[in-house]
Amino acid sequence: MRIKYLVLLASITLCFAATTSWAQDPYFIRGDVTGDGVVDDADSTMMYAYVFQTIPPNCVLAADVDDDGVAGLNDFLYLYSYLYLSGDEPPAPFPDCGTDPTDPQPGDDCCTPPTPQGAVPSITPVGALVLVLLLVGSGIWVYRRQRLATTSH
Repeated sequence: MRIKYLVLLASITLCFAATTSWAQDPYFIRGDVTGDGVVDDADSTMMYAYVFQTIPPNCVLAADVDDDGVAGLNDFLYLYSYLYLSGDEPPAPFPDCGTDPTDPQPGDDCCTPPTPQGAVPSITPVGALVLVLLLVGSGIWVYRRQRLATTSH
């Protein structure tokens, strides 16, 4: 009988783990379109290929170098100016891995995010529904098992 309760508890735990999401924006380094962790000549080359040959970069979020919401020729010129003409640094997140403080966009992480301090998982609406249904179903199951056990004696 205890094994069934352990299985039930494990099922609820797995459902909770499968339906939670860590609320965070994607991590990247602005200008690091190669996604290798540094802004250098390779990023300039990849930005050139993106702007003039429409070859997508490894990290699309990082291609918006000037943080105007659109990746294009101005971003290539901004990156070129920074790398070769002592122009302004790209806006945050730069030079370290981080999230976009001005206009968070959906996307994949392009760098290793720092370990979140005190991060709390948030449950999705579907996950909450699954948990409620599991708890109600398990309560009914336990009630019926106990009722059957008392009526059979």
